[in-house]
Amino acid sequence: MRHLILILIFFIACKPPLPPEVVGCMDTKACNYNEEATMNDPDYPCTYPEINQDCNGNCTSALDCAGNCGGDAVEDNCGTCDSDPDNDCANDCNGKFGGPDGIPDNGDEAVEDCAGICEGNAYKDCGNQCCVDGYKYNQISGEITDNACLRTDACGICDAEGFSDVYPRLDDCDESCSGTTNYYAYNGAAPELRNCSDLKVLQDIIDLNIENGNVDQYSAVMDDSGNNNGIIEVFELGLSGNDGMGGSFSSMDWNEEGRLTVLTLKMYLELPNTFGNLTVLKELILQDNQLTSLPESMRDLNNLEKLDISKNLITTIPEIFGDMTNLSELKLNNNAINEFPDEIGSLLNLKRIYIQNNQISSIPESIGNLNKLEELLLNNNNIEYLPDNIVNLSNLIKLRLNENQLVDLPADIAIIGNLSALEELWLNGNQIVSLPDSLFATDGSGETNLGSLRQLWLHYNKLESIPENIGNLNSLEQLFLDHNQLGQFGSVPESICEYFDQFGQVKITFKIDNNLECPIYPDCVAIMLGYQKCSEHCESGYMIGKGRTEADEGCLNITDWNVLLDMINEYDSYNDLLPIEIVDEIHWEKDSQNENRLIELPMKNVNPKLNGIIPESISNLEYLKYLDMSNNELKGTIPITIGNLSMLEEIKLSYNDLEGGIPSELINLPQLKTLYLFGNHLSDTIPPFNDGLVLEEIKLYHNNLSGVIPESIENLLQLRNLQLNLNNLSGAIPIDLLTLPNLNMLRLSYNQLTGLIPSEICNIERVYLENNILTGPVSDCVCNMIYISLSDNKLCEDSPNCIDIGPQSCSP
Repeated sequence: MRHLILILIFFIACKPPLPPEVVGCMDTKACNYNEEATMNDPDYPCTYPEINQDCNGNCTSALDCAGNCGGDAVEDNCGTCDSDPDNDCANDCNGKFGGPDGIPDNGDEAVEDCAGICEGNAYKDCGNQCCVDGYKYNQISGEITDNACLRTDACGICDAEGFSDVYPRLDDCDESCSGTTNYYAYNGAAPELRNCSDLKVLQDIIDLNIENGNVDQYSAVMDDSGNNNGIIEVFELGLSGNDGMGGSFSSMDWNEEGRLTVLTLKMYLELPNTFGNLTVLKELILQDNQLTSLPESMRDLNNLEKLDISKNLITTIPEIFGDMTNLSELKLNNNAINEFPDEIGSLLNLKRIYIQNNQISSIPESIGNLNKLEELLLNNNNIEYLPDNIVNLSNLIKLRLNENQLVDLPADIAIIGNLSALEELWLNGNQIVSLPDSLFATDGSGETNLGSLRQLWLHYNKLESIPENIGNLNSLEQLFLDHNQLGQFGSVPESICEYFDQFGQVKITFKIDNNLECPIYPDCVAIMLGYQKCSEHCESGYMIGKGRTEADEGCLNITDWNVLLDMINEYDSYNDLLPIEIVDEIHWEKDSQNENRLIELPMKNVNPKLNGIIPESISNLEYLKYLDMSNNELKGTIPITIGNLSMLEEIKLSYNDLEGGIPSELINLPQLKTLYLFGNHLSDTIPPFNDGLVLEEIKLYHNNLSGVIPESIENLLQLRNLQLNLNNLSGAIPIDLLTLPNLNMLRLSYNQLTGLIPSEICNIERVYLENNILTGPVSDCVCNMIYISLSDNKLCEDSPNCIDIGPQSCSP
């Protein structure tokens, strides 16, 4: 036996070593396969041949017609080599590729007619039905019927009533295209008269624009709304669906004599020369048609009362408008018109003119003839001056001249009685430097010039002063003076205070910001002013309220300004902003040095989120009383320096990603009443509380706080609400906590608290103690409490019957 063991030992000791590992590609399909490899080499993976090729790059598949290895291009019957079967050359109906000359698609290929006969003479009539020798061909049965094919009448209108009696239709007009015909809205309805001459104009519109390819995009919706017969019929111009914004592409109204009175065409169209034959037309809307000109015959539309040719490409107002003497409304806005012709002055019935958004540089003197005019909209043009007789428009209610090049106003505009009906005067966006001193003067009878004004827009000009009597406008509702050159002493008169009440609240919509740096305004204005730029006197560059010539009057404190800059630089999405863009002016308050100090920093749930740390420099906001940065993405720890904010009364940093402990310096701020730090990742123990604190609410729940509830909590005599739930607190509930005189809400649930529940718990109205390790018994006094929850503890002794203590864990 001993010899056998020795032999085994010798054998084991002399066993030859294992061969070394060989790395390489082990896949037999790979080009770099290594038959000796015992493990794959991650640094040199297996390589494989390209599709349809071997490892040497040789093609292993057939070449297609384009010479591509394994490609799918094929040559069609016309010799085209590609992989798109949809463009393959096909036989014509005689079985020939490319027709008699063999050349494809040059127009000589034989085709079947609608009856299926190669090179036959069957055709589609105007009703889109197949016809042979003037009779309808039944494409299902293959028979020629007794029904005559449709034809166009003398007005060029398809004989639609022969197609169907179910859908709308027209009787034929007579051979001279005169008189009237009947329109049937649907089967059985009483017919309505239609004037054949007017129908002919509509047919001309259809024919011209089909010929020029302008109505292709509308043909389907028009025909679907009519009889779906494959053509656009004259009555279908008024059934064309809507434009996606509630407006129809087109519509029409007819009077009892069958004449067209209202026509709307909102589509890319050209107008035929016969358009002027619609002589009874009262309302014409040709909006958004890309029209560049109008037919000369339109001068015959002398019954027209409303004409809208807005949103087109018209460059000149044609003289033909001068003959439309019944016009009361003319809309030419959003074109490229560069001249306002004198002929407009002959349209004495005009009440509304809209020519905004064009390129007009002047207004003709004849505008003063239009004494019925109520609305004149000329904004967004290049007008440099106003004619003197514009003041003759005594019935004018709206005058909009904003966004032009005006420098001043006519002197006569300040004469009482002129423009007495004017309610809206928009002059913003011009170059006006001054206004006539008597612009808003009142005469001996108490009548005020421009006394009916409700809206006066003067913003974005170069005004250096406002007339002294601006306070006379008793009907004024909106006054915009911002973005001018106001701000010198007296540039805004005291009479402007007429628009403020006794408490300094503005009674109208009023703006006066962005004028001169360091503006000097009346006291009533200063009360409502926001930020004003004042780099001349303010180190921060900004002030709030009325300006002064003395240095630092109402300036934003530079220290507070720099803290806000630190915050802006810390939070990515706030870079390049100014402090005035993240904090409203109402959150500052003047100190004894007349500087504005930041007292409130409300940045709760802002968009974008605060996504950095709380800067250490926040401690420099020494006047801060209210800090709310909750519901953001703050990171890092709460800086100890925040404990320097001795005036802080509220701090809310809840629902962020803050870590670390709660600084003792923070929790013991002498004026602090509200402390919200819940919903973070704070850890460590709760610091002790100093004597004399005024804390009323402490919410630290949903963190990772540990240790015991400090006994020093007995110092918080003003405490009303304490919420420490959802942490890892341990130890017993301090009895001194339960005897605090003002405490009425206590949440300690979801912790690791142990020990008995003191009977002093009954001093508090609402208590939450569930999910701890508390033991009993429970005092009967809990029956007098408003609410107490005790479930999921170790209350094994009997409890009062007045409460349901829920499930308990009583196993040893």
